[in-house]
Amino acid sequence: MAYDGGELVLNDYQSEYPINLTAGSMIVYPSLYLHRVKPVTRGVRLAAVNWVQSFIRNVGDRMILFDLATAQQSLSEQYGKTQASDLIGKSHANLLRKWAET
Repeated sequence: MAYDGGELVLNDYQSEYPINLTAGSMIVYPSLYLHRVKPVTRGVRLAAVNWVQSFIRNVGDRMILFDLATAQQSLSEQYGKTQASDLIGKSHANLLRKWAET
């Protein structure tokens, strides 16, 4: 369906980021961002909205887990399965178990 306007605008307290996705696309963003939708000036904008909750409540802990997973993937892509990538994977799994809310 075609429409004009209706951009999603995210605000991270420093800048605004207007987002205009193509039909069938989605965006996931942290709930700490303020957001608004600009008025639709022509046509109809349909949207599906959903919320997701992480098992890891602390954003800093989630960032550590993300960095570990990224490092493990990078090592595995560059060198294949190694002891170093296995240790990073083990640490990631152990921290996930330690920090996860049940």
